[in-house]
Amino acid sequence: MQNPEVLPMQEGQESTGFLIIKDATQELSSKQKDAITLSVEAEVKKQVAMDKNSLFTVFGLFASVVTFISVEVQILKSACSSFALA
Repeated sequence: MQNPEVLPMQEGQESTGFLIIKDATQELSSKQKDAITLSVEAEVKKQVAMDKNSLFTVFGLFASVVTFISVEVQILKSACSSFALA
């Protein structure tokens, strides 16, 4: 089996985070292709799960900050109105 070659990115081509590899796929058996496909699918699923968790964490922190600020504003409004009435 030959070593794969890494092709340079084409001008104007978007980066997907994957290297474009040129290899002799004819030399791979169907079992090898299936094994590679399964390992890539598993890695992609793992990355998607990690990204979802990160996204939920960011949204949770944002919601917490917004809630804290809105509660503080309500407390300050009521405190200031009670001083104005007195």
